[in-house]
Amino acid sequence: MRDAMVLAVAEGLVEFGEFQADHDGRIEIEDYEADGRELKVNTLDGEVLEVERD
Repeated sequence: MRDAMVLAVAEGLVEFGEFQADHDGRIEIEDYEADGRELKVNTLDGEVLEVERD
């Protein structure tokens, strides 16, 4: 989980609101960037799989 948080911060996440971990090791972290845009980061094994900005 800590590695996923580090990756999310590197992508611009400044707040952590929602965490979801799947049985396959995928972790989704969702909350907001500094400018208020929603940011969702999906990781697996220390690698960013997807970054979604709304």
